[in-house]
Amino acid sequence: MILALWGLMFTVEAETLRTLTILQTADMHGTLDYGKSPGVGRMATAMEEERRLVGAGRTLVIDCGDSFQGTLATAMSRGEAMLQAMRRLPYDVWVPGNHEYDYGMETYGHFIQELESVALSANVQLKGGPRLTEWRLFEREGVRVAVIGLQASYMPNWLLPDEAAKLEVESGEAALRRLLPAVHAVHPDVIVIAAHQGWVEYQDRRGVNEIRQLAEQFPEVDLILGAHTHRSIPGQKIGQRTWYVQPGCYSKELAVVTIMVDTAAHEVREIRSHLRQLNGELPVHPTVDEVLTPWKKKLYDEENRLVGCTLPEEIPSRGRPGVSCATSELISQAIAHGTGASVVLQSRLSKWSLTAERPLNGYDLFRLVPYENAVILADVTCDELAEIVAEQWRNKDYYGFCGIWGAFFHIQSDGHAVFRGLGPQQATWPEGQRLTIAVNSHAAAGSGYFTRMREIVTSPEARMRRAPLETRAYVEAYLAAVQELRIQPLAWYTK
Repeated sequence: MILALWGLMFTVEAETLRTLTILQTADMHGTLDYGKSPGVGRMATAMEEERRLVGAGRTLVIDCGDSFQGTLATAMSRGEAMLQAMRRLPYDVWVPGNHEYDYGMETYGHFIQELESVALSANVQLKGGPRLTEWRLFEREGVRVAVIGLQASYMPNWLLPDEAAKLEVESGEAALRRLLPAVHAVHPDVIVIAAHQGWVEYQDRRGVNEIRQLAEQFPEVDLILGAHTHRSIPGQKIGQRTWYVQPGCYSKELAVVTIMVDTAAHEVREIRSHLRQLNGELPVHPTVDEVLTPWKKKLYDEENRLVGCTLPEEIPSRGRPGVSCATSELISQAIAHGTGASVVLQSRLSKWSLTAERPLNGYDLFRLVPYENAVILADVTCDELAEIVAEQWRNKDYYGFCGIWGAFFHIQSDGHAVFRGLGPQQATWPEGQRLTIAVNSHAAAGSGYFTRMREIVTSPEARMRRAPLETRAYVEAYLAAVQELRIQPLAWYTK
């Protein structure tokens, strides 16, 4: 009799145990399949294989953002090439990343409208645009899964004030405290956060990545799927009991998460995960290849489109902007030439050097300027520029550090910047006048590092305005206008 009861108990338990597989992508950054490189088409094939292995009815497919920016194909199509490809993938959830905003709010609105049926965002909403669903309850063969979408709540620090004003933003913590009572009320078996934020070992002083705190404060969350930091994390426990997974970037990895659930107890028994590596041997999925083929032809044409003269010598990306970096000097000269700005503050946007003895083409141009940076103009005083320069120098080890072009400054031992002169002739600053400076939009937004610059350029006296063209367009126009390009960077900063 006892043996019979034990057997019945085990039979009942076995009937309530279910497995669910979650497939996750993140930070694909517009990677189309080109040659043997993995891209969204090979990712589609990997997804199909995994879903066939476990059963499509037992899977959820989730992307955690930064989908539409990062390659020449997405730059020339303003993200449209990747959007069309992703619409062919079996996504159940898509969470926007911070680079989805790079083409402007109108284009971002287009992205979320096109993917509205799968888009989730609990903490960032576009004012006047489609209202994104904050969370959804999915059921897969008896397993009830609540998925909450979280964007980067740090977004206003990466946007200019007029853009940031178009968003409603709250922290991940505030969003979860508001939503979790409703989530618990439907008795899900699994609670998942899909976030365009990453887990970091240290306390993030800027608060860009909230994952560490969320795992500690909300132990009822079973699984967090992360992104943004481009790290490959096959799976690990964080906080008290939460499992964390993050695939790497550029379509090189697909996260595969297997969850065993007791549906009677609404309890997760076990989570296992790994990262599947993609390579060029995997075929491109035919339905994705169908929409990519016209874009690949346009990509080939753009790669071979000549945009400037043949360089007599290499223009290297080595060195520090404003001191010894030739490519940041080139970009600064191009912006000054196109806008008429007296002074330009510009970072080194990539590690791509322009090689000599062959014509420059569209691929060179994109690799030199891989971001969709707007150019911001502002009228500042000499003292205000000195404050901006000193702040930049304090953050000289940050990748977004901007070297100066067009004005000499000496950095004193106490960190103050002292004006030495304008231009190569070191002319004096016109007394009592404001001069126009140009700076890329990412730096002007502040990013949490350049708070004084943001205050100065957005003040009413500075008359902040956008230049007509973006950075890449100014560089292309400059390359076309200059007959023979030689860049010898000046040390505009001295110590």
